[in-house]
Amino acid sequence: MSAVSLTVPPPPQDEATPLVRADATSVQRDELKHVIRLGLPLMLQQIVDVTPQVLIVMLISHLNHGMSKELMAASALCGLFYRLTARSVVTGISTAMSTMSSQAHGANKPWEIGLYFQAGILVLAIAYLPLVALLLSCSHIFVFLGQVESVAAIAGRMMWFNVPALPFYALYVLQANWIQGQNRVLPLVFVDLAGQACMISTAYILMYHTPLGIVGVVAAGAITEVLKCSVLFGYIVYSGLLAQDWKGWDLPAAWRLVPSFASLGAAGVVVTMCMAYAKYTITILAGRLPDGAAAISASAGYDLLVACFGLVVQGLAVAGCIRVGNALGANDAPRAKTVARLVLCLAAAYGLFAGCVMGLFKDLYLAVYMKDPTVRHLASGLILTAAPFQVATALLTTLLAILQGCGLQSVGAKMSFAAYAVVGIPLGAALAFYNQSDIAGLWLGVLLGITSVTAGGLFWLTRLDWDQLAADAKERTRDTSSSKA
Repeated sequence: MSAVSLTVPPPPQDEATPLVRADATSVQRDELKHVIRLGLPLMLQQIVDVTPQVLIVMLISHLNHGMSKELMAASALCGLFYRLTARSVVTGISTAMSTMSSQAHGANKPWEIGLYFQAGILVLAIAYLPLVALLLSCSHIFVFLGQVESVAAIAGRMMWFNVPALPFYALYVLQANWIQGQNRVLPLVFVDLAGQACMISTAYILMYHTPLGIVGVVAAGAITEVLKCSVLFGYIVYSGLLAQDWKGWDLPAAWRLVPSFASLGAAGVVVTMCMAYAKYTITILAGRLPDGAAAISASAGYDLLVACFGLVVQGLAVAGCIRVGNALGANDAPRAKTVARLVLCLAAAYGLFAGCVMGLFKDLYLAVYMKDPTVRHLASGLILTAAPFQVATALLTTLLAILQGCGLQSVGAKMSFAAYAVVGIPLGAALAFYNQSDIAGLWLGVLLGITSVTAGGLFWLTRLDWDQLAADAKERTRDTSSSKA
């Protein structure tokens, strides 16, 4: 098989080519150009994803209804439970598609991407029924956790709309990773723009002009998932990717890929859930501090600030993941190592910039965002405490993405679990409650956990055998080719 692959002519030099100008004198300059080209649309995509949520909250808050508080609480519970369970699981499992697509594209074996996609469908289909059972049990879970029965019942009815939407979300994420791995990211921005426009307009119509009321938000979300999945599939067909990558259904071959896909996906789930659950654990612990309401508000203000700065790091990290996977798939270990170092340096520089801006302009931000003097005082101390740790936070995000591109999600899962569950949350709780450091101490513990794990991860990365990773990627594609044969 390897002898045959050597005779394949190189692909054309366009934006979808995995390793453009491999003979360039400066690989770093070449990769910097590609990381920026990929990273900017990815940043824009995340901005598009986040912005409409503010408008939806405004629509909900202006809804005239006698039970508006209960309905808003039910809507928040429904959305939170859905994100922490089904959505996190699907997102985590789909990270395997990102690894496999980018490596297959780098190896110039597009037909393998279609097989990986089929394997992803099989894995997500297996996970679907347990997730549905969990979603439909949410009202009982809410009551068990102490929520008001009427609010729990409304949230349970809202959740029914998410059940049929979940497969479309799963297919959308798989398709997004399919094309991302081939360096095509700009179409995702336009698909998300169309989806969010649909979300806002449909939510408005259903909320204000039908009997659904606030339940219309969840229904609009379900309709949006169907639209985004369909539009992205239309792009895949129109662009020629389907004809290039899809050679028909081959379930026996796809089934043989399920164990490796599920293994990568399970580790991806751990990474996704560790970060998500850490934030909500911090919120719960903050509520138990002496002035719980003020602590939660201060934490939310800091979290929003970090999320805004994090949009850049997320785009950079995903771009690095794609390029590392492309290089390893092409058996170009030196280039993969160069990409990893490049994106880590960029992340560190941006983290330093973000920390300085946060520290210098915190008062301006707090004056706009917060009015309560107690909350502003707590948030000011929290931001000053956290600002020096933004470098470590940016590095960990990027490091996890690099590991994903390498197919080392299991290492990323261990790092995430250690950073948050083993070190961060316990240390933060000790500082907040026993050292009486309040919300700043709670976050300080988490940030120290992130910093310690990041330092260990960077040291481990210096000892990583990139040639072996390239060989592993080659073996993975060889196994797929054998299955196809």
